Amino acid sequence: MLAERARQLGYLLVGLADLSDKYAALAELGAGEPGRTTARRDAMRRVAARFPAALREFDQTHAEERERRAKEIDETISALVADLERGSGLSRLDDPARAWIRPTAELHAYLREVLKVKRFVAGGSPTDAEFAAWHAEAGDPRWPLEHWTRERLAQVASPPRGRVTDLAYEEVATRHGMDAARLRRELYPHLEPENEPENEEEG
Repeated sequence: MLAERARQLGYLLVGLADLSDKYAALAELGAGEPGRTTARRDAMRRVAARFPAALREFDQTHAEERERRAKEIDETISALVADLERGSGLSRLDDPARAWIRPTAELHAYLREVLKVKRFVAGGSPTDAEFAAWHAEAGDPRWPLEHWTRERLAQVASPPRGRVTDLAYEEVATRHGMDAARLRRELYPHLEPENEPENEEEG
């Protein structure tokens, strides 16, 4: 129950952040050059891909109403984040004895995303436009399109030792100021490097 409540609160924060992004995207669309231009059509496609039904809201509301909604969303996010940061929970994560928690909380999701990307690129070498379209539809926004550079996609397609887990540990550990070997030791204190589980990518 505790984990489920935490998940619900997390989804709420993510949903509010997405709403903030939506109103920013709609404001940008409203400020763009009107008419049936290629740039406007592409902008509308991007909005529709990330925020289904948002174009209906754009058509049926005035800019002032969207600005009011955006302000309310941002004020709500500000209040929730301030409450969270004033509490003692986040400070617990600064304890060196709990240094493993932040990266581990990200590790499984990132590895899941890398495996999705690997399956997509396995069919060949997608163009930038093809990968962008796939990412808009299926990618995890925690790792935006800019994260997936050509170099990183090449590494995913042909990972070191043939294991994308190595890439995931390296990326997540680096983001949290540690090296991959330390992160593995934190998680598997009794596991010798040569005895890493063979099915780690599957399970």
